[in-house]
Amino acid sequence: MTTGRKALALGIAAAWVLAAPVAAAEPIEFAVAAQPLGTALTEVARTAGLEVMFPADAVVGRRAPAISGRRTLADALDLLLAGTGLTATIENGTIVVREGGEIVVTGTRIRGGAIASPLISISGADMRAAGHSSLTEVAAALPQNFGGGQNPGIGFNVPLASGENVGSGTSINLRGLGQDATLTLFNGRRLSFGGNRQTIDVSAIPVAAVDRLEIVADGASALYGSDAVAGVANIILKRDHDGVTTSARFGASTDGGNAQQQYGIVAGTRWAGGGLIATYDYGRQSAILWRQRDYSADVNYGLSLYPELSHHSVVASGHQALGDLTVALDALYNRRSERRIYAVLADPAYPTFAVPGRTESLSIAPSLKMDAGRWSLGVFATYGFDHTRYGTDMLSGGTVTRTLRGCYCNTAWSAEANADGPLFVLPAGEVRAAFGTGYRVNDFHAYRTVGPVQDIDVSQDTYYAFGELSIPLVSPAQGLRFAHRLELSAALRYENYPGVDKVTTPRLGLVYAPTRDIDLKASWGRSFKAPTLWQQHSGQIVDLRPASTAGGIGLPASATVLTVFGGNPGLKPERASTWSVSAALHPEALPGTSVEISGFGIDYDERIVTPITQYARALSNPAFAEFVVSNPSAADIAAAFDGREFVNRAGVPYDPSNVAAVIWNANVNAAWQKVRGIDVAVRQRFELGVDTGLILSGSATWMKSRQKVSDGQPEMRLAGTAFNPPKFRTRAGATYAAPEFDLSAFVNHVGGVDQTRIVPAERLHGMTMVDLSWVYRPSGSGVFRNLVFSVSVANVLNAKPDTFRPDYVLDAPYDSTNYSALGRVVSAGISKSW
Repeated sequence: MTTGRKALALGIAAAWVLAAPVAAAEPIEFAVAAQPLGTALTEVARTAGLEVMFPADAVVGRRAPAISGRRTLADALDLLLAGTGLTATIENGTIVVREGGEIVVTGTRIRGGAIASPLISISGADMRAAGHSSLTEVAAALPQNFGGGQNPGIGFNVPLASGENVGSGTSINLRGLGQDATLTLFNGRRLSFGGNRQTIDVSAIPVAAVDRLEIVADGASALYGSDAVAGVANIILKRDHDGVTTSARFGASTDGGNAQQQYGIVAGTRWAGGGLIATYDYGRQSAILWRQRDYSADVNYGLSLYPELSHHSVVASGHQALGDLTVALDALYNRRSERRIYAVLADPAYPTFAVPGRTESLSIAPSLKMDAGRWSLGVFATYGFDHTRYGTDMLSGGTVTRTLRGCYCNTAWSAEANADGPLFVLPAGEVRAAFGTGYRVNDFHAYRTVGPVQDIDVSQDTYYAFGELSIPLVSPAQGLRFAHRLELSAALRYENYPGVDKVTTPRLGLVYAPTRDIDLKASWGRSFKAPTLWQQHSGQIVDLRPASTAGGIGLPASATVLTVFGGNPGLKPERASTWSVSAALHPEALPGTSVEISGFGIDYDERIVTPITQYARALSNPAFAEFVVSNPSAADIAAAFDGREFVNRAGVPYDPSNVAAVIWNANVNAAWQKVRGIDVAVRQRFELGVDTGLILSGSATWMKSRQKVSDGQPEMRLAGTAFNPPKFRTRAGATYAAPEFDLSAFVNHVGGVDQTRIVPAERLHGMTMVDLSWVYRPSGSGVFRNLVFSVSVANVLNAKPDTFRPDYVLDAPYDSTNYSALGRVVSAGISKSW
């Protein structure tokens, strides 16, 4: 990978080997001009025949002096980094530049280890240049991410398997496999789950605190444990800040609603061996109502298309070196409020409903790291909670009646000890290893204080151990033809979920560079996802309904059915086999150019589902026969009632003689799902002058997926159907970066989907949106010193979602998992560093 590829895909820069590696103490002939620090580091590494890795934000705006003549690599690095507060070490053929703390690279536990999977990275600078003010917007622009799962714009008509809005947080949902199948980390550590669906809310973290977002869109359970089936998203914080920066931003949708205001402050300081950064962010945005969009005004009386939101977020991070020991602490606090409304009838005289909510979350992650010779030893701990409080109010004639109040209250803590370092030396270099062990606890308390009784108070603990190896087989120093570099990696993880299962997951990786210009990568592994506590322990109910609602044909009008819904304590982990192959081109003759093409596959077994996917056809479709007991006996009916809450939705008194069938639709390990696809990432940087460049970039993903719930049911197409990922998504654009301003333009396309609920299926056309952003940094002193202005227009052409006729007034008339009601959004901001 080249500098350009790493800036997009790692959030760090890299220069590949152009000569045999040399020791830091051997004199080298340098001829490096005075230039931006990042470019100078890349050139020094190229001269020394090494890679280089550094935090992108740490070098922005910094200049490096010229270096010429024969000198050691250590001396050259000292000259480049003098006065910056950055330090450099050489690890496994890589110059690693640090800003007060260790560089974390997602996808390996080994410092300097090969990453056999494609790695996507978006730096904080890239986020701001694109006009993104929150990680909600960053996630929405990522082609590999699906807008289903937990997200604030999700409508009531979205199937539960595809997503729902509880608490208005934002989840990352790679490949559309579910937010609980993407492991989201905070500085490499787990956060407490939110809501009832094992969600990690990324919107709680201010962009101002983020150094970069790194994503491995490949199964990684062998490295990180449960939930990493679709991949891992790692939000990496800035380690330091010197001074105080204040900011304000205002915006709104031009069609109405979504009025935004956001205020922030970043403060920090550096000292010998340590540093501290703290970020506070406050934001508020108004709702988007049905009457503010022409496609919903006539069909969605009383509906919020997007909720009213407000939040307070605080992030703090500090570190101190004490000789060979480094002590660090990361902390995150978030409080968010939401409110949305809906009606069940398009009649102003009929009561409407409001859904208020409040979420409070906290995460604290202390760590100790010690350098023991060539080895690094670490002890880490986390504690966190997420309390998502929800409710429903009935609004009638000016009277507010509370009909529901409850909490999905999650708490988590963990402890881990690990180590990594060299084992022995092969002709191609050092064999390095990482290993560790840990313990993790998740507590889940779901209860209601108003409404139907609910009190679920359960816990799951986990013991685990892991190991990883990085084995160099060929190095550039050996000078082999058509074998510039060859490196193997292997990982194994064991996890014990008492009362659920014991799981061992392997992973193998290969990185082969036939020349300096191209890398070929391959990975294979097994991943898993433990059942969520809600999937296991949500209360089971037995529900009485008219048989006609379940597809009963030829039955008496009085016929009813009993249906069992809810959790299943006997669930086992979902399991998957994942693979990826990729080719990354970074030609020496075209500096700043990178192209990567990747193929991927996921074979997902034992998926947890409610087996009857179309309840209205439960009795009429033979595919569901294995889950239906027709003409049930007294024993069959007694088994359905056994220990379950009874809910009568039939409108008539319960009469066992009228029960025509018992339908078993509780959670089961039943489905398999297969995903295949291709990712493409392209980046080109043109140097146009001192600290001035033009960056062209693009990424796209194409995928197909299908699912089979049980042996008796046919395969179902998922990708390309409504409320599932489209087959194709892309984002491409250009950024002109100069000392005083940045100008960016991006085109985002979300492919069309088929609305299969309608017979025959109806095609919903995709959306193409153009985003513009301008950042201006005026030169001068006094009031203009360190002042930054920004203006952005998202969806310049005001593209709108294709619509279909909803069944009910509370159903949004578009696919809210793939397409947005925000419309054109204009915003302006100002910040100043003091």
